[in-house]
Formats: sequence, C-alpha cells, structure tokens
Amino acid sequence: MRAVQLLRLRRYADAEGALKEILSQDPSDGFLLHRLSVAQFHQEGKEKAALQTIDRAIGCEPAESDFHAFRSIILNRLDREKDALTAADEAVRLEPSSSFAFTAKASALMGLRRHADAEASAREALALDPDDGSAANILSHALRIQGKSAENEDRIEAMLARDPEDDDNHCAAGWQALQSGRHKQAQTHFMEALRLNPENDLAREGMLEAFKSRSPLYRSYLKWVFWMASQSQARQWAIIIGIYVAQRLLRKLSGTPYATIGAIGVGVFWVVILWTHVARGVGNLFVLLDRVARHALKRRQKWEAIVVGGGITSGIGLLVISFVAKPFLDPGRAPLFLPAIVLGATFIGCAFPFSYTFTNDAPVGRWIMGAAGFFVLATGVILSAGLAGGSDGVTAFGMRLMAPALITIFLVTLLSNFRFFRR
Repeated sequence: MRAVQLLRLRRYADAEGALKEILSQDPSDGFLLHRLSVAQFHQEGKEKAALQTIDRAIGCEPAESDFHAFRSIILNRLDREKDALTAADEAVRLEPSSSFAFTAKASALMGLRRHADAEASAREALALDPDDGSAANILSHALRIQGKSAENEDRIEAMLARDPEDDDNHCAAGWQALQSGRHKQAQTHFMEALRLNPENDLAREGMLEAFKSRSPLYRSYLKWVFWMASQSQARQWAIIIGIYVAQRLLRKLSGTPYATIGAIGVGVFWVVILWTHVARGVGNLFVLLDRVARHALKRRQKWEAIVVGGGITSGIGLLVISFVAKPFLDPGRAPLFLPAIVLGATFIGCAFPFSYTFTNDAPVGRWIMGAAGFFVLATGVILSAGLAGGSDGVTAFGMRLMAPALITIFLVTLLSNFRFFRR
C-alpha cells in the first residue's frame, strides 16, 4: 500500500525501493513486478530496466492484457515502434474491451507515423472509456498532425471543460495553439500544465517552442516543422528530393537571361536548408539569454545553445566584422583578417554536427556527430593558426583537411535524416 501511494505521489525512486523490498520476499508476483516497471519507467534512463521487469511480469502472468499494453508503451519510448505495435496487438487480442490496450496501440501507431490508424485506435479506446485522458490526448495529437484543426479545437475545449486541472489537457491545448500561430496563448497553457505537473516534459518542450516563437524567423521554421511532421516518411523524402532537384534546375539557369533568378533561388534554397539544421540551437540561445525562460532549458539544451547558437552568432559576427573592416585597413594589415574569416566560417560549419550532438538520443549518432564537429573545428583552428602565424607548413596541412571537413558537414546533414543517427 505504501508503494502504491508513493507511485501516486510520483515519488518513483522511493516506490522502486519499496517494491524491490517486497519482491525480495515474493519475486514471482506479477502485479508487484508491473508496479515496479511503472516506477522504473518514470525515472530517466531506466526504460531498459523497466522493459526487463515487465518481461518478468509477463513470464509470471502471460495472459494479463495490461502487462502487454505497458510493455508496448515502454518499447515505444525506446523507439522500437514495430515491436510496440506487436505488443499492443497482443494486449488487444487478450482483452478486446481494454481501453488501455487500444491507447497503447494508438501510441505505437503514432510512433510509426500512421496518424490515421492512430486516430482510429484512440477513438476505439474512448468508445470503451470516454474518460481515458491518455487516449483523448493521443487523439488530439493525431488530429493536430493531420491538420484537422477545427475538430481538434472542439475536442480540446471539451477536454478542458471536463477536467480543467489536467496538465495533459492544457498541454494539448498549448500545442494546438502553437501550431495555429497563437504563441502567447500556447505559452499560457504550457505554464498552467507545468504548474499542475512540473515534470510534464512535453509541456516544458512546448514552453520552449512558445518562447522561441517570439521570433518571426523561428515561427516560420516551426510552421515548416509542423507541416513536414504531418507528412508520411515516404512523402517527406519525396519533398526533400524534389527540393534538391528544383535547386539543381535553378543552377542550370546560370549563363542564361534568367541567371539572376536562378542564383537567388539557389541562395534561398541553401539558406533555408542550412537554417533548419541550426534553428533549434539558435532558438535555445535566445531562451538562454532570457532570465525567466532559461529555467525551462535542460543542461544539454544549454550546452546546445552555447555551442550551436553561440557558434552561429559568433561566426556570422566575425565574417561581418572582417568584410566590413577590411576596406579601411592598410594593405599590409588587411591579410590579418583572413584568419578571422576562416575562423568565422569554421564556427558556423561545426555548428551543424554539434546541433545533433547534445540533444541527440541516438547514442551512435551522438558520438559520430560530436566527433565530426570537433574535426571541423580542429581543421578551421589549424588553418587559421597557420595563416595568422605565417607558417606555410601548418597552412598547407590545414588546406589538405578542408575538403574532408566540407564533406563531413555535407554527410552530417544527410545522416541527420535517419533515426539511427538522430532521435
């Protein structure tokens, strides 16, 4: 009873300790193992332990639908969406009248980006239990992703009227407002969600996005993200390839009367594409500079703000200062600004791999991107040091590394589209 009460109070570490003490006396109690799995699941970094525990519970009671449904939830958190869907289907098979089983299935389908199927499963769950808050929020999310804003607005309004003290309801309302471009209203809902539950990570992420959306530039980026999220993975790749083909066609306009149009089109293409990679880090820098908003950032997001946002802003600053100041210098001193130009370009270049390092949940990708960032940074520092010191040997070595560094930046932008390298 104490362990269950600790779970209700969200004191998960204490609940885990209490449950392990009980299980030392009765290690084959499926209910206790399930509760222990819940306690572990809600602690950061213990998802794999939770999966092992729920597997033990299923070994004790293989016909318990809720155990399979919760196993699906854990697998979904671990980015094993196909396995999560299999576990949810088993839960539905064991108990077709379980709203929890259909909610787990809807969650797995959302992870697979099968939004229409997720909507159907969430509706099944709500038909079985109209008060299922998790199913209601998944349905709201599925409707929002599919662009069914009018229906979602009505549903959220009903959810808030039924339970105005539910943090998930306010979180859903915040994301809908954010997607609709009402960032101030979104901020109000996210603040209320965090007041009701300070551990609501989705509300905290929404709060950060709402703060960043004060910038018109970031709002434009966010609209692009929301729109791309509403597309299937195959359609997303088709859009990316289509945009690439379009800019290749624009490049062929060089040497024709429409060369200026082509050059502008290609320039806009690269600015937009490159901005999408570093927008989050630059946005986090703006949040970090706000005395109130910075408290919503996690430690790794602060590092991303400093390294990525700081790299972009300082790099652009060095380039601007170099090009503006150069005409006013004596011809003998002008070459001193060449190292500054190289260093500015380096800070911008290494921001791309670092943007997929600090907040990347894919372990392999995090290390690869981090190593790529340090390689690009080291290349620029070596070359700028050689130019500043007048060392031909160091300069030549840095120049030899330039081509691999540029290829590295290109590969990073390509690999970031694969979940194995970025989550």
